[in-house]
Amino acid sequence: MSGPVFIAMMAVAPWVIHMLYAASFTPAIEILRWQVLGDVLKVASFPLGFLILAAGDGKAFFSTETATLLVLTVLITGLMPIMGLQITGIAYLAMYAFYLPLVYWLARRRIGFRWSRSVIIMSIVTFAICVGVDIITVLTRWGILVGCIAAAAFAVYSLGRITHMSNLGGPVGRLGAMARRLTMRFGTS
Repeated sequence: MSGPVFIAMMAVAPWVIHMLYAASFTPAIEILRWQVLGDVLKVASFPLGFLILAAGDGKAFFSTETATLLVLTVLITGLMPIMGLQITGIAYLAMYAFYLPLVYWLARRRIGFRWSRSVIIMSIVTFAICVGVDIITVLTRWGILVGCIAAAAFAVYSLGRITHMSNLGGPVGRLGAMARRLTMRFGTS
């Protein structure tokens, strides 16, 4: 569900920053893009962190959260003089690149948790599309359009998948069924 939002944010970040803030905020565009990539990993990792907490291992939860914030702090304080403000976004991505495998390992060890193949694929696809939209947006003027089209297509796919999995009825269910039929034509469901 979060994929279309992340993809759209990658596409419209320059436009939104320029529209809402002064030109002096232009460096925030790159920071925001790094943070959106980190958010893709965050969405995948947060349920695992709380799964550990729900399993009654508060000490492991506290330790992972502390270690993760330590990674963020060390990267920002150590690299700010070299890289400038942009390190805040990069460090955010690095923090979740550290956190995700850590909580996955703990969840697997604690309760035998494993992601399904479809979750792994969707996470990789979401991250890859976000990176692709970022590259296209940096290199061309068509990035916003390409990103918004990609976000809309991903939203249609997500709606079809969610309504199918949840067996929704009514207008939303019909819309989801139509979205699923559409995406099945392209061989994506």
